[in-house]
Amino acid sequence: MPNDEALQARLKQAVENSRKKGYHGNDDNMNKIPTLEEQSKEILDEKVKVFEFYIEDKKEWIEAESPKWKAAVMEKFSWIKQMHTNCAPGEELDPRDYALLNDDDKINIRDFNKIKS
Repeated sequence: MPNDEALQARLKQAVENSRKKGYHGNDDNMNKIPTLEEQSKEILDEKVKVFEFYIEDKKEWIEAESPKWKAAVMEKFSWIKQMHTNCAPGEELDPRDYALLNDDDKINIRDFNKIKS
């Protein structure tokens, strides 16, 4: 079994090798924040277009109860779709209610982690 010094030397060499091969990018691109234009383009290119839910002439968003919201949430957030699909028939929640289940205790109480057979 190698000692601490040997493990440290191997780890340093592994990191050095990884950098040389470019496996994890390089120091110039590490933690680079995309420009505002890049971030905006990414949002506009998403499958779910947020502005489809805005009524321009009324200057307001469509009602939260709209089936269009539910469909968009299911498409955008796969974890909500998975939880919804794994619920027993009749026990499904609205997508916004899944977001309120933000800790493991609440999720375990409702058995959302169990896959129905």
